[in-house]
Amino acid sequence: MGLSQEQALSVENKLNGTVLSLETDELLARVVIQIDTALISSITTTSALKKLNLAKGTAVFAMIKSNEIMLSAI
Repeated sequence: MGLSQEQALSVENKLNGTVLSLETDELLARVVIQIDTALISSITTTSALKKLNLAKGTAVFAMIKSNEIMLSAI
């Protein structure tokens, strides 16, 4: 996840969205991002979540690496 697309990155799959919800515990955090009509769920460290200062409603972009995609049935 990131807050600005101005960063030079090798990741080509970037999707703009908004933080819909956050779940945190001591080590890990789950962030749900609304992208158009789809939802993306990301697991990150709670430390990274705090560094990005994410909150519900924050505009973000999701960066997807093909070797890091996990799917689940809705």
